[in-house]
Amino acid sequence: MTAQTPDYKCMLAQGLCMCLWYSTPHTLMALDKLNCTENFFGLVFSLAETTVKQDFEIKRFVIGLSSVVQRDPNELPPQVQQQMGNIMKVIVFLCQRSIVVRVKNQEKAE
Repeated sequence: MTAQTPDYKCMLAQGLCMCLWYSTPHTLMALDKLNCTENFFGLVFSLAETTVKQDFEIKRFVIGLSSVVQRDPNELPPQVQQQMGNIMKVIVFLCQRSIVVRVKNQEKAE
Protein backbone atom coordinates (compact mmCIF):
# COMPACT_ATOMS: atom_id res chain seq x y z
CA MET A 1 0.00 0.00 0.00
CA THR A 2 2.95 2.33 0.46
CA ALA A 3 4.83 1.47 -2.73
CA GLN A 4 5.43 4.69 -4.64
CA THR A 5 6.04 3.77 -8.27
CA PRO A 6 3.94 1.64 -10.61
CA ASP A 7 6.94 -0.57 -11.42
CA TYR A 8 7.57 -1.28 -7.73
CA LYS A 9 3.88 -2.04 -7.17
CA CYS A 10 3.93 -4.37 -10.17
CA MET A 11 7.02 -6.17 -8.88
CA LEU A 12 5.43 -6.68 -5.46
CA ALA A 13 2.17 -7.90 -7.00
CA GLN A 14 4.11 -10.37 -9.18
CA GLY A 15 5.88 -11.67 -6.09
CA LEU A 16 2.58 -12.20 -4.32
CA CYS A 17 1.16 -13.93 -7.40
CA MET A 18 4.08 -16.34 -7.28
CA CYS A 19 3.34 -16.88 -3.58
CA LEU A 20 -0.25 -17.70 -4.53
CA TRP A 21 1.06 -20.29 -6.97
CA TYR A 22 3.44 -21.77 -4.43
CA SER A 23 0.94 -21.92 -1.55
CA THR A 24 -2.46 -20.40 -2.18
CA PRO A 25 -3.92 -21.09 1.28
CA HIS A 26 -0.94 -19.70 3.16
CA THR A 27 -0.71 -16.61 0.99
CA LEU A 28 -4.42 -15.85 1.31
CA MET A 29 -4.21 -16.43 5.07
CA ALA A 30 -1.28 -13.99 5.32
CA LEU A 31 -3.10 -11.36 3.24
CA ASP A 32 -6.19 -11.84 5.40
CA LYS A 33 -4.21 -11.42 8.64
CA LEU A 34 -2.82 -8.15 7.30
CA ASN A 35 -6.28 -7.05 6.08
CA CYS A 36 -4.78 -6.64 2.61
CA THR A 37 -6.77 -9.14 0.56
CA GLU A 38 -9.09 -6.62 -1.07
CA ASN A 39 -6.24 -4.15 -1.60
CA PHE A 40 -4.10 -6.84 -3.23
CA PHE A 41 -6.77 -7.92 -5.69
CA GLY A 42 -7.64 -4.29 -6.42
CA LEU A 43 -3.98 -3.63 -7.16
CA VAL A 44 -3.73 -6.69 -9.41
CA PHE A 45 -6.84 -5.64 -11.33
CA SER A 46 -5.59 -2.09 -11.86
CA LEU A 47 -2.06 -3.15 -12.80
CA ALA A 48 -3.38 -5.72 -15.29
CA GLU A 49 -5.08 -2.94 -17.21
CA THR A 50 -2.35 -0.30 -17.00
CA THR A 51 1.14 -1.50 -16.12
CA VAL A 52 1.61 -5.17 -17.03
CA LYS A 53 3.12 -5.15 -20.52
CA GLN A 54 5.83 -7.82 -20.64
CA ASP A 55 4.94 -11.44 -21.36
CA PHE A 56 6.83 -12.73 -18.30
CA GLU A 57 4.82 -10.34 -16.08
CA ILE A 58 1.58 -11.49 -17.67
CA LYS A 59 2.48 -15.12 -17.02
CA ARG A 60 3.17 -14.44 -13.34
CA PHE A 61 -0.19 -12.76 -12.89
CA VAL A 62 -2.05 -15.49 -14.78
CA ILE A 63 -0.34 -18.32 -12.88
CA GLY A 64 -1.05 -16.72 -9.51
CA LEU A 65 -4.66 -15.87 -10.28
CA SER A 66 -5.25 -19.29 -11.85
CA SER A 67 -4.07 -20.97 -8.68
CA VAL A 68 -6.82 -19.10 -6.81
CA VAL A 69 -9.51 -20.03 -9.34
CA GLN A 70 -8.68 -23.73 -9.30
CA ARG A 71 -9.24 -23.98 -5.53
CA ASP A 72 -12.47 -25.22 -4.02
CA PRO A 73 -14.49 -22.03 -3.40
CA ASN A 74 -15.26 -23.23 0.13
CA GLU A 75 -11.54 -23.04 0.92
CA LEU A 76 -11.35 -19.35 -0.04
CA PRO A 77 -12.06 -16.35 2.16
CA PRO A 78 -15.39 -14.61 1.43
CA GLN A 79 -13.71 -11.50 -0.02
CA VAL A 80 -11.90 -13.72 -2.55
CA GLN A 81 -15.07 -15.66 -3.40
CA GLN A 82 -16.75 -12.34 -4.21
CA GLN A 83 -13.95 -11.46 -6.64
CA MET A 84 -14.06 -14.70 -8.67
CA GLY A 85 -15.84 -13.09 -11.62
CA ASN A 86 -13.30 -10.27 -11.74
CA ILE A 87 -10.42 -12.71 -11.38
CA MET A 88 -11.66 -14.71 -14.37
CA LYS A 89 -12.08 -11.52 -16.43
CA VAL A 90 -8.52 -10.44 -15.64
CA ILE A 91 -7.15 -13.87 -16.54
CA VAL A 92 -8.90 -13.75 -19.92
CA PHE A 93 -7.77 -10.15 -20.50
CA LEU A 94 -4.16 -11.02 -19.67
CA CYS A 95 -4.20 -14.11 -21.91
CA GLN A 96 -5.41 -11.95 -24.79
CA ARG A 97 -2.72 -9.38 -24.04
CA SER A 98 -0.10 -12.14 -24.00
CA ILE A 99 -1.08 -13.16 -27.52
CA VAL A 100 -0.79 -9.55 -28.71
CA VAL A 101 2.63 -9.15 -27.05
CA ARG A 102 3.91 -12.38 -28.58
CA VAL A 103 2.72 -11.39 -32.06
CA LYS A 104 4.40 -7.99 -31.75
CA ASN A 105 7.64 -9.60 -30.56
CA GLN A 106 7.56 -12.08 -33.42
CA GLU A 107 6.99 -9.28 -35.95
CA LYS A 108 9.96 -7.37 -34.52
CA ALA A 109 12.15 -10.44 -34.81
CA GLU A 110 11.26 -10.89 -38.47
